[in-house]
Amino acid sequence: MDEIVKHINDTNASYRPLGAGDAKNTDLFLDNEHYQLFESNGEHITVRYHKENLAKAILFIASILPRKFDQSSVHCVIPYTKEFVVNQLALLDALFVEDGKSVETITQEWNARKDVPQKNGKIDTRFYFNGLLKDVIYTDSKGNECKGKFTIRNYFAGGYSELHIKKANDGIFDIEITNVNTPYNDGKEDGLEEKEVMAKPSLSLLQIFYGAPGTGKSHTIKEETKESDVIRTTFHPDTDYSTFVGAYKPTTALLPICDELGQPMKIGATTLHKEQIVYEFVAQSFLQAYVNAWKKFDKDDKQYLVIEEINRGNCAQIFGDLFQLLDRNDYGFSDYPIKADADMKRQLQKAFAGLAIAQKDKINAMYEGKDIVSQVLNGDILL
Repeated sequence: MDEIVKHINDTNASYRPLGAGDAKNTDLFLDNEHYQLFESNGEHITVRYHKENLAKAILFIASILPRKFDQSSVHCVIPYTKEFVVNQLALLDALFVEDGKSVETITQEWNARKDVPQKNGKIDTRFYFNGLLKDVIYTDSKGNECKGKFTIRNYFAGGYSELHIKKANDGIFDIEITNVNTPYNDGKEDGLEEKEVMAKPSLSLLQIFYGAPGTGKSHTIKEETKESDVIRTTFHPDTDYSTFVGAYKPTTALLPICDELGQPMKIGATTLHKEQIVYEFVAQSFLQAYVNAWKKFDKDDKQYLVIEEINRGNCAQIFGDLFQLLDRNDYGFSDYPIKADADMKRQLQKAFAGLAIAQKDKINAMYEGKDIVSQVLNGDILL
């Protein structure tokens, strides 16, 4: 068998926005009977794309828009716009370049995965490819230089598309996408996706509301969060990391009055006290929300952090390394935890004292089995 034809259902088709991250939908599942075409090639195969074919595929997708696509962890409707077509074709123009010259074909290496051991000791007998992403820098419809991700999954329309993979005489596998006018489901991809270890959030966990003053942004947020705990802050030009996250600050405390030897002074049995200036770590809005979110996790309660006027602050200065935490996987957890400094670690250790996370095994499974939850509760990392 020198060629396979794979009907594409929604399991293998997803429109990823051009600026999307790497978290999801980068695998391509085939049927187990297709494995015989590839097994003699080892764990890697080289595929060849044809520019004209991919251009036709993206134009077909444009012709059936608006359409619901799986955009990372959120199902969303992608509308038809002229910019959609122009940007997608611009990405192809940038992709099909070698040595500064336009070409009609390019190659990519796919990683074959079959009979993969799982963390629970079982063997995943499914056959699939990964390593499908490629970074592309292209010029968008407005003339801006942008970074995008090429993945063959962007060129599939679930129910409409068929994927042809044919082994050429030079040992490279040619990729061709064809489409039908009437969609159908062959049922072969039911249950192919990984089983969920935790409930996925139904909406993006990071949302920005924008619009002219007085259009109801704050009111909308207030209505959407009224059943949950909310910590609210406002950015302005003087906001910095310490006022958003936390820092040591002077405060007053009632402390014993001590003599020259450091012993508390007494009148009779009564120790003398007076208010004195001390320094202690004061958690600000981000750290308050962060701690509360972990404490509420097993209860499945929501904790909102609302930032008003986010555009008025210097976000790079305010967030600092917290930006790493905003890259999330499908279950809302940071792909890239960050290390806490010594002051913050002590604060988090006190805040999390006695806290246990019942679902820690499910969380740890996302990080190759590392005891990531213990590191969080010990204040070693933020996640």
